[in-house]
Amino acid sequence: MRKSYRELTDIVENPSSDFVLADVVEKIDSLKKPHKEVFLYTKLLNNDEIGRNPSAVKLLGGKIHSSNVRAESLYTKAEALSMEDELTGLGNRRNLELELKKELAFSYRNPNRVFSVATFDIDDFRDFNNRYGHGGGDGVLKTLGNIISDSARDSDSMFRISGDEFFSLYRNARTMGASLVAYKLSHRVANTKIIFRDERGERHKKSIKISTGVTEINQHNPVWLLYGKSGRQIVRHYVGEHSGLKDEINRYIGKYSIKQGVARQRNIPDKKRLKKDIRKIGDFAKDYIVKNNLDMNNVSISKIAINWVMKSADDLAYYAKRNGKNCVAYRENGKNMIYTPA
Repeated sequence: MRKSYRELTDIVENPSSDFVLADVVEKIDSLKKPHKEVFLYTKLLNNDEIGRNPSAVKLLGGKIHSSNVRAESLYTKAEALSMEDELTGLGNRRNLELELKKELAFSYRNPNRVFSVATFDIDDFRDFNNRYGHGGGDGVLKTLGNIISDSARDSDSMFRISGDEFFSLYRNARTMGASLVAYKLSHRVANTKIIFRDERGERHKKSIKISTGVTEINQHNPVWLLYGKSGRQIVRHYVGEHSGLKDEINRYIGKYSIKQGVARQRNIPDKKRLKKDIRKIGDFAKDYIVKNNLDMNNVSISKIAINWVMKSADDLAYYAKRNGKNCVAYRENGKNMIYTPA
């Protein structure tokens, strides 16, 4: 069972159903919200099964004629569509979470690995939508997606995660490098006159501005307390009891480095910083668990880590927005800063 449009869960989320019937396909085709979800069953159909279910012939443009047609090919097509934002052609939130999960896992195994992320959204986009209608807003988002795609480096991954909110994953990039890329993008966007039509069909030519927050994920980031058994234990202990953690911290430091050679070991943090980081990530984990009504003992650590990274960049984007339009914000030595190229 795989995800597609939520509106169809009551139709196809049925363990006894082996097929996606024609009437379901028509409803899939009629939906205009590609970021929503659908549950599809993909099983190999044979001639007898098709004979008993003659309407099981079409799925997202594909056709099933005989037992030589494998449902896996249909699944591959549906899977690809479920990873892309149809309006902009960028990756969607599901795609982002998968990419971030892989990048975090790789960076945990390689402590010297550094990457940065950025969140940005359009300044005053709600007012823009109110004035020109959602049709005009969609035109702007589509053009912005084209600019983002054209500006991305080969190693970058770009996503639209909701509304006017976009996200960038800059691999092998530190704060200043990622901030410079984000700065160039923001000024390219600001200097582009976007042509669109409003709800009445009238043509407009406007420029927009974006606010961006950039976060570097390095070996000192508190997110790594969520990885490794000893780290998860002390975070769970903190979330559950809010104790002083003296003994737990001592045990953690004793097991801190990755035992795969000196070059791949992490720097051992001092106790003061470690305790501060435990409080940061512990409070975030607790809020996440409570907000989503989750079982603390069974919660997905990677989900918490992904949301921590995204929120870190999102908070800086809000800081940028509060400090002027079309700004790029980053964090240095514990302080929020506005990026200005040298």
